[in-house]
Amino acid sequence: MRNLLHSLAAAALPVLVAWLGASGAASAQTIRLVVPTPAGAAADVMARVLAEHMSRSLGQTIVIDNKPGASGVIAMEAVLNADASANVLLVAGLDHIVYGPSALGRKAWSPLDDVVPIGFVNSDRWIVVGNPESAGDWKTMVQTARQRPLRCANAGLGTTQHAVCGWFAKRVGLEVDHIPYSQPFMPDLIGGRVDIAAMPIPGAAVPLQSGRVMGVAILSKVRHPAFPQVPTAAELGRPDLVFEAGLAIYARTGTPPTAIDQLHAALAKAQSDESVKKRYSELGVDTAPATLLEVRTLIRDRIALNDSIRTEAFGKAR
Repeated sequence: MRNLLHSLAAAALPVLVAWLGASGAASAQTIRLVVPTPAGAAADVMARVLAEHMSRSLGQTIVIDNKPGASGVIAMEAVLNADASANVLLVAGLDHIVYGPSALGRKAWSPLDDVVPIGFVNSDRWIVVGNPESAGDWKTMVQTARQRPLRCANAGLGTTQHAVCGWFAKRVGLEVDHIPYSQPFMPDLIGGRVDIAAMPIPGAAVPLQSGRVMGVAILSKVRHPAFPQVPTAAELGRPDLVFEAGLAIYARTGTPPTAIDQLHAALAKAQSDESVKKRYSELGVDTAPATLLEVRTLIRDRIALNDSIRTEAFGKAR
């Protein structure tokens, strides 16, 4: 029995050494963190902040590999198709794994089966923002909608931005025209070529701070400390309009449980660092510490909420 145990341990050691950087040449092997957005986007910035701190805990270099495009399909495939010996992680939201591929007519992946969640990157509060002239606040938005359909910008048909705007409009009783963009739509929102957009607060933080766009309503239970002037939908009489999301870090299915635990611990340590919290606050997002069980449970809950919102907005979940 002792010999058998020694044999099993020896067989597992190369994988564990590669991931955990225990000793020897394998400890110098880098971890590749694939991000489905361009460099400089909010997801990329958060990934770089976490990678720097996680590298110290793991004793391994983490490099960012930006793979934008195709609603997350390119990034997901880069992870799943990587060489079996490679240390690869993925930063992704449900759009990148489930709903983006579905919108493109591809088979959706499972964030709990096709990859393994390590922990959350952040917690996003969503906001409806508007052009100052046509939708500078709730009253102005409704008045404009009485005259013509509101032009709602989104990052592409079938994305969560598209779904949340459709869901929001139906519940409030607004008629909207959905305008999909393959490039950033904020310049058109600032210029008045579109009227509103539903999006995570980080993507709107800079123009909100400058007043080039206005916060109509935060889709959260409480106001955001960085934008205390923006009311919640509940304060405007719509407590049913709550939507929060966020990104997570995933490993490939088959990653050793010990490595999952080590990666999770490194992520948790990074998120507890005061410098990380400060940087997150500047981005308008919150850290999201959670146990591995809590992560899996919340991902299931978010899929159920997204499916419900999409069914209400589109008539089907995916």
